[in-house]
Amino acid sequence: MQLGVPELVANVIRHVGEGAPVRVRVARGEDGRTRIEVTDPDPRALRHAPDTDEGGRGLVRAVGPIGG
Repeated sequence: MQLGVPELVANVIRHVGEGAPVRVRVARGEDGRTRIEVTDPDPRALRHAPDTDEGGRGLVRAVGPIGG
């Protein structure tokens, strides 16, 4: 979690721009799992990068359980 949140926020700055509003929400569920949400105003949806792309997979990998 300590590495994941800064990476997601840095991703917003890198792709949306410095000064973009970012919302970070951390919540613990009844099952003891921690849910982290990082949102920004960019309307673009997640995309699935082709195998030939050198980037574009970061958020797709981050969505879902971390370290599970």
